[in-house]
Amino acid sequence: WIQPGVIDLFGELSRRGYQFLYLSARPLSQVASTRGMLHEDIQLPLGPVLVSHDSSIKSLVREFTQKDQLMQFKINCLADISTAFVGCICFAGAFGNRETDFICYTKAGIPVPSTVCIDSSACCKTQDGKWTFQSYLHLFQTQQALNQIFPRLL
Repeated sequence: WIQPGVIDLFGELSRRGYQFLYLSARPLSQVASTRGMLHEDIQLPLGPVLVSHDSSIKSLVREFTQKDQLMQFKINCLADISTAFVGCICFAGAFGNRETDFICYTKAGIPVPSTVCIDSSACCKTQDGKWTFQSYLHLFQTQQALNQIFPRLL
């Protein structure tokens, strides 16, 4: 499934100078299919796809019964990237669909006003609660909000 407006929004963010990193707790065995879905099927902006090195079974168990380990995996990935680029701002914004995603983003130092939660009905809201949108498309079409949440980097 593709939520309406995601391609337009992410394309605009790419034109504004944002580079993309896709982080998933999916197992390593699914990295090729995940990358294909993101970049070929949906045609989101190119960027590395980071996944867990765990087996499919271990990843599945973690997904449904070990939320703290799922969260720790994401925190560790983001921390490792930040450590590799000392002195740089590695993460300027983030999108997620779980409360645990935002705990991870906060621990990684991603600015709270630039983290966007997408719920099951495709409603988007910033983690700080300042902005709420009916969809990715609505966020894309609201230039004032887009300029505040994701200012141009280029």
